[in-house]
Formats: sequence, C-alpha cells, structure tokens
Amino acid sequence: MEELNLEASPALVVNSDDWSAVNGERGMRTLLSQAPEVDAVFASSDQIALAPWDCASIGPASAARSGIVGFDNTPEAAFFWPPLTTIYQTGRCWPYRGKNLHE
Repeated sequence: MEELNLEASPALVVNSDDWSAVNGERGMRTLLSQAPEVDAVFASSDQIALAPWDCASIGPASAARSGIVGFDNTPEAAFFWPPLTTIYQTGRCWPYRGKNLHE
C-alpha cells in the first residue's frame, strides 16, 4: 500500500492482543461496528480468521459472500464451509525478504 501511496482507514484496522479465535470474534464485531459495509477481512492468523468466519453473518454480508483470509494454512481451515482461504508461509522467506527490505 505504501508503494501506491494508499492509506488504510483506521476504522478498517483492528488490533488483537493474541492469536486466538476469541479475539478474532471480538475483532470482527468491532470491525463491523466501525465499518458495517466491510466485505473482506485479512486476519494475521487462521485462528483469528475462524471466528470472523462464523460471526460474519451479523453484518450485511454473509461469510459465503465475504472474503476472509487467514495466514498459517492450518488443517482446520479446510473443514469450514466454504473453506477458509489461508496463506501458507515458509520461514525460509523471512531472512531473504528482510535482507531485500534493507537494500
């Protein structure tokens, strides 16, 4: 976003105290209260994403129509319907990425 000079609206950013589904639900409820029209969520872990998947129905868009993406590629993600989109990350990328950021 920085490269394109785009700024995230503070109403669209919700921080979490930990990586739990409990905080994912709190975060989704907070997000929907601040931006009820939201139709996509990027969560920093699959555990955080699993609870919003379930409580997305409290907003105008159901989880089936909303984009909710997690980050971990946990096996449980496949058991939700529709399956949770999740990103697989290998630890090997981080040193390379960090090196390139500092060049």
